[in-house]
Amino acid sequence: ELIVLPLWLDRFVINKTEGLFSYNPWSQEDELYGSLDVVHVFYATGRLSTEKNKLIWAQKIQNYQNTSGWFLPKNSNNAPGWQPWHGSASATTTLKLLDTVPKHQNLYVQALAKSNNTKQWSAEFDPLYDSACYKQKLAGNNIHKCGQRIGSYPAILQGENKPILSWWIDWLKNKTDPQLGVLCPVQNSTYALIECIGGAQPTHGVEIGLGLITTLPYVRALLEFTLNVQNMTGGTWSDSDDFTQLGSLSLDGIFQVTTAALQLNTTQDLLLAENSCRSFLDIAVPQLNEPEIVFSRYTNTSHDLPNIVLAVAQCLQTFRTT
Repeated sequence: ELIVLPLWLDRFVINKTEGLFSYNPWSQEDELYGSLDVVHVFYATGRLSTEKNKLIWAQKIQNYQNTSGWFLPKNSNNAPGWQPWHGSASATTTLKLLDTVPKHQNLYVQALAKSNNTKQWSAEFDPLYDSACYKQKLAGNNIHKCGQRIGSYPAILQGENKPILSWWIDWLKNKTDPQLGVLCPVQNSTYALIECIGGAQPTHGVEIGLGLITTLPYVRALLEFTLNVQNMTGGTWSDSDDFTQLGSLSLDGIFQVTTAALQLNTTQDLLLAENSCRSFLDIAVPQLNEPEIVFSRYTNTSHDLPNIVLAVAQCLQTFRTT
C-alpha cells in the first residue's frame, strides 16, 4: 500500500489540492471518474477522513452535474458502465462519502418516483430484468449491465420518497431467484452465473448501504451461490479467460459473501466467508504488492484498481471485527 498507491495516484493526479484527477493515466484532462475513483481508493484505505481537501473535491464532483440532475463526464469515452445512470448514482454516493449532496435533484428520477404510479414503475423496471440489456454471448439479458440501472434509482434518491423505494424492494424480491439469492434471468453457463453476481452488487449494495432493509432475501442461497461461483472461477469471480485478472466482480463477490455471512451470523457461515476472503486475498495481495503487475494490469484507467482495493478492504474490515 505504501509503495503502490502513491505511484498509482501519480498517474491520475493533475492537481490534488484543486481536486483535478484524470481518467486516463498521465492525462491533463480532469474527469468525473478520475475524481470518483480517487475518493473510493482514499475511502478504502482510510485516508479520506483526514484528507483536508475533501470539500474542494466535492465541489469539483458537483460541477459535473447538469441542471437536469445528471452527472456527465466531459468525454463519453471516459466512463465505464451504463451512462448517465452509473455515473449519476456513483457521484451521488461518493458525495455522501464527502459529507455533502448533489446541487440539483434528478428531474427524471424524481418525476418517476413522485408519480406514485405502480404501472409506470413496472414499465420502467421490468424490461431491465427481461430484455433491455440483451447480450449475444449470453443469448439473453445481461443483468450485470442492467443491474447498474436498477440500482441507480434509489442511489440517486438516497433513501427519499418511500413509496417507490418500498415498491422497488418488493420488485427486487419478486425477481430474485430463491435458489440463488440474486437476480439471474440467464443461467445457461458459468459466464452467465458470474454476470448474475455482477448484477447483485448494485442492487444488494444499495439496499444495505441506504439501510432500506436489514436482511437480504434468500440470504443462505446467496451465500452458497456466491461461494460456488467463486470456486468456478479460481477464487476471484472474474469473467476473464484469465481468472487471476481481478476487477469489479471481485468486489461484487466479496460483498455478497461477507454480507450474507454476517446476516446469517453462525460460526460456520462466518468461517466459510473468512476462508473465501483468504482465497481471494491469496490471489489479490501478491498482485497488489507488486508495482509491475499493478501498472501492467490495473492502470489503463483510473477505474481499474479501486474496486479491487475495496474488495480487499471489505475482507480486512469484516474479519478484523468478527
